Amino acid sequence: MERVTGLQEFRILSQIGDFDEISTLALGRYHGASLETLDFSQQTRFPAHLFLQLIRHCPRLRVLRCNIVLCKEHQGQTIDYSNLLTIHGKDASANNSGGRNNDWPFASTLKHLDLAVYRGSDLEIDSNYRLGDGSVSDRYIAYLYTQVARLTLLEEWRLGGWMMLLRMGWGLDKLSNLKSLKILDLREHTFIRLSEEEVEWIAHNWTALVEIWGLRSPNLQPIVQQLKSLRPMIQIL
Repeated sequence: MERVTGLQEFRILSQIGDFDEISTLALGRYHGASLETLDFSQQTRFPAHLFLQLIRHCPRLRVLRCNIVLCKEHQGQTIDYSNLLTIHGKDASANNSGGRNNDWPFASTLKHLDLAVYRGSDLEIDSNYRLGDGSVSDRYIAYLYTQVARLTLLEEWRLGGWMMLLRMGWGLDKLSNLKSLKILDLREHTFIRLSEEEVEWIAHNWTALVEIWGLRSPNLQPIVQQLKSLRPMIQIL
């Protein structure tokens, strides 16, 4: 990748109430091409549609941290997720100027992903929705799996929020290309639920994994024992 000059790191160190759509678009359009670190972790529940609009301008990201919230409306306007979650396939340009293809453009550079996903109070859907029900959450989960599966250089994944994404029925099996993943951090999850099948899949497919954080709870010890029997060198922290 050719050298690009400009802002390389953008971090929000405290909550900013007026970081709105105009600020998001300006950051992406004027600085996205050079950004390597984007840290919104202190911005409580950043709107998902603004997150998607921003990251499509950032092809060089190596570190991405963000807490996002899915909601039906933002500042009185209904959000059209159908266009934001559109993917045109392998031959589509990730940097399409019209923003119609929303594949993450940093698939070949990102190494650290810290992403928490929450459901807004206006999203009338139970967190235990059924796969394929066509809801905003269902479509977003399908999109998220498709994008994370492309992060072949990802080394550290911190997963938080209300959606437990590490489930076979929701697409965990699509993430077999994460061969560089070394650290999985689940400490920010509201709940953790893994079946024997999912633990076995993780042990056999994420071959570089050496640390898992967030499995200290007593009710998770059967999972830990199974994991240690399959991969004794993995540290549970």
